[in-house]
Amino acid sequence: MHQVIKLNFIFLLCFLISSDVFGQTESSSILYNWFDSITPSSNKTISNGYEYVDKYRVINDKHPYFKSPDFKLSTLTYKDQPYFSVNLKFNLYSNQLILYSKQKENGKVLILENTWVSNFKIENHYFEKISSIAIPQKNDSFFCEVIVNKKDIKLYKKHSKKMKKKKNENTIYYEFFNNNTYYFYKNNTLTKIESLRTFKNLYPKKIEIINLYISKTSKNTSTEIQYKNLLLELI
Repeated sequence: MHQVIKLNFIFLLCFLISSDVFGQTESSSILYNWFDSITPSSNKTISNGYEYVDKYRVINDKHPYFKSPDFKLSTLTYKDQPYFSVNLKFNLYSNQLILYSKQKENGKVLILENTWVSNFKIENHYFEKISSIAIPQKNDSFFCEVIVNKKDIKLYKKHSKKMKKKKNENTIYYEFFNNNTYYFYKNNTLTKIESLRTFKNLYPKKIEIINLYISKTSKNTSTEIQYKNLLLELI
């Protein structure tokens, strides 16, 4: 039986490599999903996290998750292995990546170990783990969305949320609010961006360009767009 599976796998691999019908990403997705379907044990490493329990009662849309409290079909690199079409959501308050695993009996909601997560993508938002090497005077690591990735320079957005405890008649509930931070990354060094003026320290020879950009940029423009557009002008 194992010999048959192996031969079928090799045949499919050769077909996908030689085929002009599928793009590389789609081919890889089909390949891994097919292989996982015939060898369930291949996904054991992704299903060994702690079971997740939602600790905070939320009664409105001010939830602690990235974009939505619902699971989204996502991609993930876990223990250096890519996984496709996995059900993920990201708790921004606790910095926990949460997986709905169909492989457990009746399904389980699990917390993935951050140590083993290299990157993940939820919808069109791609996240990378920032290691402690790039964070001065810190031993922890966290996930950031990649906003700009060009010429060995990256603009990161660290999504996070802060919590407020609320009381409505006899009901205690919680609301979560965005508390995002931005970082400039180059040469394995991470610099927190406090405002547009931070770019003057990053690009001291381009202060005129920065001043012009600041003067013509509307205050109503989102912080992300401001930082992204200015950085793209500078690099």
